[in-house]
Amino acid sequence: MNTLTLHQISRQFGKKTALQDVSCTLTPGITALLGANGAGKSTLIHILSTLLPESQGTVEWNGPDAGGEIRRLGNAYLRHLSVLFQSQPMFRSYTAEEYLTFCGSLRGLDRRQVVEQGQALLQQFGLLDVYRKKIGAYSGGMRQRLALCGAFLGDPDILLLDEPSAGLDIYEREELKNYLCSLKKDRIILISTHIVPDIENITDRVLLLHEGRLQAEGTQAELIARLEGTVWELQAEAAVPESLPLYHSNGKRICFSPAAPCPQAVRKTPDLTDVYFQCITGR
Repeated sequence: MNTLTLHQISRQFGKKTALQDVSCTLTPGITALLGANGAGKSTLIHILSTLLPESQGTVEWNGPDAGGEIRRLGNAYLRHLSVLFQSQPMFRSYTAEEYLTFCGSLRGLDRRQVVEQGQALLQQFGLLDVYRKKIGAYSGGMRQRLALCGAFLGDPDILLLDEPSAGLDIYEREELKNYLCSLKKDRIILISTHIVPDIENITDRVLLLHEGRLQAEGTQAELIARLEGTVWELQAEAAVPESLPLYHSNGKRICFSPAAPCPQAVRKTPDLTDVYFQCITGR
């Protein structure tokens, strides 16, 4: 089984600490890297892609015996990897066909493989009828779907996807989730996002990153179970201590407390959104 293991990864930018002692192991399946903007998600994606060196720690592909540290492996690691960056570079003068040919050449695919896989991906993401148009004429959502096609080209063993649903409408987001589920059996898929619905019910594991630190990890069920009996719904007018962590949802305040914070509080069945907000409140 393929593994990608992070050992106490830290990264500093001058005096700013972007990541601090992040350790975990990624295995085949979908792992969500969940955190607010500025939590360090993109920094971690760049380190895993070897574009950014870590200040401390190491990342190992398949352990020290079968693989080794990814920077020392070089192309022996990179040939297994595909990355969708938050700002994916594209030549606007290219057509979709030319863009995928370019992506395929970077992966060592021959022309036949690019055409066969590219056509299937363009069909999957609704771009087959415009694949010879210039990318500059595409909408933002179309460019994002094309970037996804490029990321999936070549059947990589590791997919690092930074905000993959950016610019997609509701239908396209669901189609992407379904497609990712069809791939997850044999691939390590890491999805970086701050949008809970994009990964809810499709992830095998969740990594909660806050201010550069890994605050929690586990399956959705495990993380949700930790909040059982501690999440409360409050009406807008209900008075509660200012020290209690809370957030607003659908016109109500959601509060975290081991006991009812006020007589009007109603116990809420926790979900992944509650886990996320409980994490970023720092409690």
